[in-house]
Amino acid sequence: PWPPLKGDLARFKKLTMGKVVIMGRKTYESLPVKLEGRTCIVMTRQALELPGVRDANGAIFVNNVSDAMRFAQEESVGDVAYVIGGAEIFKRLALMITQIELTFVKRLYEGDTYVDLAEMVKDYEQNGMEEHDLHTYFTYRKKELTE
Repeated sequence: PWPPLKGDLARFKKLTMGKVVIMGRKTYESLPVKLEGRTCIVMTRQALELPGVRDANGAIFVNNVSDAMRFAQEESVGDVAYVIGGAEIFKRLALMITQIELTFVKRLYEGDTYVDLAEMVKDYEQNGMEEHDLHTYFTYRKKELTE
């Protein structure tokens, strides 16, 4: 619901280029353009004939976490995949997320989905921060990986 943040899309592109990105169907449908140079895995509750069906843009559709992980491993270059939303997908994959790249917007906006930030990062330690006028980037790493 906030206006574009200077540098945010460039940062997102730099982080995710050449990687697998996992998202829910609504997030996928909200994308203004295809995510070139990335493999999109879309988790959906809609019935699929077979897991791994690809759409015209090459996105892979799956119904469950195990299929998402299987296709992420098959499509992955390296061992990093990004979970980019929505909130339900974060919840379903929470145990597997080892690092959070968070953009914190410094103003309040009316929205339709909310995430409990304290709950989200309780098992993580802040590992980086980059301050900007309207937003701040935070990096959090899972505590067991930083000890």
